[in-house]
Amino acid sequence: MQPGIQPADLSFFSTLASAGSLSAAARELGITTPAVSKHLAQMQSRAGLTLVIRTTRRMSLTPKGELGLENARRILSEIDDLGQLLGVSKATPQGPLRVNATLGFGRSHIAPLISQFVLAHPQVEVQLQLSVNRSGPGLVHTSARLSERGGRSETLNEDARVSSKGAVALNASQTLA
Repeated sequence: MQPGIQPADLSFFSTLASAGSLSAAARELGITTPAVSKHLAQMQSRAGLTLVIRTTRRMSLTPKGELGLENARRILSEIDDLGQLLGVSKATPQGPLRVNATLGFGRSHIAPLISQFVLAHPQVEVQLQLSVNRSGPGLVHTSARLSERGGRSETLNEDARVSSKGAVALNASQTLA
């Protein structure tokens, strides 16, 4: 057994103090009441302190337990802040994403996938660029920005529309010249 308070003890002790009883803490932690009691006993033994006074009906923190709880919550908060600062916690994709495809393949395969992706990741601005190889040497492009706009169809440029489900549909009367 390692001496002193362990990092895992901080969260355990904060949950125990918030719950107000060993049985409530056990329910919140998803473990048995004897397991909570054993963890508390080991934690107090390692620290060499009594942090909690238990009776058959109540549980209360000692002055050292109150001090430990205050510091445990501060440390846990700082760990959460650090995770957010470094982008580790709750990282979500965001920013621009450009996808190039041929007209036929893009409409039949890529656009439906992009529609699902945009709904799942609203912070990503997807630009689908469809191209058609004409008889001449150049490629003709049409592009659309995909985003969920409250379930309504919105014209994004003269070449494309986004349906209420986010799918790209090119105007049928469009001339690609």
